[in-house]
Amino acid sequence: MTNVTNTNTTQIAAPITIAAFATIFLSFGNDKISRGVGIFDLPAWFTCPAKGFCQKYCSAFKAQVGKWKGVAPARWQNFHASLRDDFVDNMVARIQTSGVCWIRFQVSGDLYNQAYVQKLAEIARRLPNVNFYLYTKSLDLDLAPLTSLPNFTVIRSFGGSHDRLIETSRDNYARVIQEPNEQRKGEFLCPEGLGTLGGRVGEKLCGGNCSYCLSDKKTEKTEPHQIKVVFLLRKGGWNGNKLPPPPPTLPSLPQRPSTRSHVGGQ
Repeated sequence: MTNVTNTNTTQIAAPITIAAFATIFLSFGNDKISRGVGIFDLPAWFTCPAKGFCQKYCSAFKAQVGKWKGVAPARWQNFHASLRDDFVDNMVARIQTSGVCWIRFQVSGDLYNQAYVQKLAEIARRLPNVNFYLYTKSLDLDLAPLTSLPNFTVIRSFGGSHDRLIETSRDNYARVIQEPNEQRKGEFLCPEGLGTLGGRVGEKLCGGNCSYCLSDKKTEKTEPHQIKVVFLLRKGGWNGNKLPPPPPTLPSLPQRPSTRSHVGGQ
C-alpha cells in the first residue's frame, strides 16, 4: 500500500501504470503558451504561501472561480497527487507518455514547501532530456535543488512577500508593470498583452516563436542569459471575486521549516 500524507485521503495501491497517474492533469498550452509545452497547475492562492499584492490581479484565480468548471477540480487533484509518496514516479510516467520536451510547473499555484521542491528536482533529474521552468515567489525556500540542474530554469517573481531576496543584477526575475514605458534597460517586455505581432498569432506564444523565458541554459533556441522579463498588467485581470472556501476534503498544507533556508544556493 502507498502511504498518503493525509488521513483524510483513502490509501490505495498505486503501481506505476497508466491507471496510477491518470489523475495527474497535464494540460498542453493555453491562450499564451504553445501546445508544445506541458503545464502542471496547482490551486491558485491556496498553494501560494508567499503571495503579496499579486493576489489583486491574479488571472489564475480568476480562471479557478470563473465559468470553467473543470479548472478547480483538476488543480486540486494535482495538489493531492503532489502530496503522495509516489508523485515523482507518477509524474515522470505522465510526462514520458505526453511526448513533450518542455514542462512548465505552476502557471497557477506556487512552490508550497521544501518537500515539493525536492520532488520537482527529482522529476527533472530522471528526465534529463526534458526542459523544465517555473516562476516563483516562494523565495524563502532553498531553490538550489532546481537551479543547479542543467534542465531546470527558475524565475524569481516580484509581487510577493519576499521581494527583498531577489538580486536583480544576478537572478532571473519577472515583474508586472502598468504601462510599457515602465520597462527598464535590459528588461524584456513580454509580447503577450501587446497584441499579435506581425499579424500572426504564433508570434506571441511561449514555446512557439518566443522562448525568452523558457531557459537560461544553452539550448536549441536560446543562448545562456539572465532572464529579466516584465509583463504588462492586463486591465481588469482581477475579477473581484471573494476567496471561496477550500473543498471540505482539503488536507492541511505540510508545515514549512521554521528556519529560513538560503535562496538559490547563495
